[in-house]
Amino acid sequence: GDPDGPLYDLTETRDVDMRLTGRWWSGRNIELEHGVQFQHFDHVFDKVVRASAQQNTVADTTMDSLRARSSLTWFHGSHDITPELHADLAMISRQGSSGDIEPANEVSGTIGLSDTWYANDITTLQTGGAMRAHSALGVGGSASSALAIRVALPLVLRTGASMTQRLPTAEERLLFFDHSEVGYQIEGNPDLRSERVVSTFLAADFGYDEGPETLQLFLGVRGFYHRLYDPIDTALVTPQSGSSAAVYSYANGDEAHTAGANLRLQVSRLPGHLALALSWSWLPLSETVEDAESLLLRTQHRASGELRGSWLDGRLEAWTVLSTRARLVVPESEPGAPGYWALSVGASCLVYEGVRLTILGNNLLDQTNATWGPIPGGHLMTTL
Repeated sequence: GDPDGPLYDLTETRDVDMRLTGRWWSGRNIELEHGVQFQHFDHVFDKVVRASAQQNTVADTTMDSLRARSSLTWFHGSHDITPELHADLAMISRQGSSGDIEPANEVSGTIGLSDTWYANDITTLQTGGAMRAHSALGVGGSASSALAIRVALPLVLRTGASMTQRLPTAEERLLFFDHSEVGYQIEGNPDLRSERVVSTFLAADFGYDEGPETLQLFLGVRGFYHRLYDPIDTALVTPQSGSSAAVYSYANGDEAHTAGANLRLQVSRLPGHLALALSWSWLPLSETVEDAESLLLRTQHRASGELRGSWLDGRLEAWTVLSTRARLVVPESEPGAPGYWALSVGASCLVYEGVRLTILGNNLLDQTNATWGPIPGGHLMTTL
């Protein structure tokens, strides 16, 4: 917020993530994969009076989740057939001056089936579908199909279509965020419906690799069109008035569509054991269908470049990433969200078998925006 303002935010986050995964073979043509994941997330959000350092806990949010996944792949002739089963348990609670949320337990389960058919040496067809049941959001489903044709040894053309759903998150449905010092608050909406997206795409992948001693090149181009039904967005509930902050809530919006393209270039085995990766995203269409209003928090251009080096058989690695985006579309009454450039550098060393030390400097150009991000100011992170 305003460095001279009377209040500032103080946050503390504790995050625990434990996973157990396995892969087993039954005979020569059946593979079983399974995984269990437990996550504990605790986020404390305080408002601090700058003059006295007095703290007020606005929200202490705890989210625990347990996820189980299992799949079986049957390699039968020219088909890879995979049934899947997912189960999730989420426990959410919150206390603080912004209001308490009684502990809520939510359960969901998903069953799916997919098939990859290798029709011949140049054609592959993938199809799949899934049904999901959620204790708070009801029943939903998804389906997809994709076709790949190798028209030449280095060139593959791809096309496909899908229908998917995105469940509203716990934050969007239940939680409250108070950012009055920058002029707004956001309320959750427990009546949100799931987003539904119908998508199509057309892509081309070009790969060049003549052996371990030569340059390795990959170029991918992808064009897409998305049709969004019940998209989840923020809606103004109470406009800002005097010293009172504007109040927003999440809501299902009007039918919308987006269209654009992605470009990826990867070059490996450069001199000095270097690799280069470039990406660019273009979103020229992002608006409601009926009245052509621009969708909020979208940007027309986004790009990134990464240069990475690996030495001593991967024991030592270093990299730098430069990313940028154009301005975000935001409500006219709100502060702007101009484009930015972000720079990060990092290094990683395998100090012992199974033990790796990583040092990462993020956002070294200190690009910040109190209202819209993109990320916290420049900071250093070390992991072991």
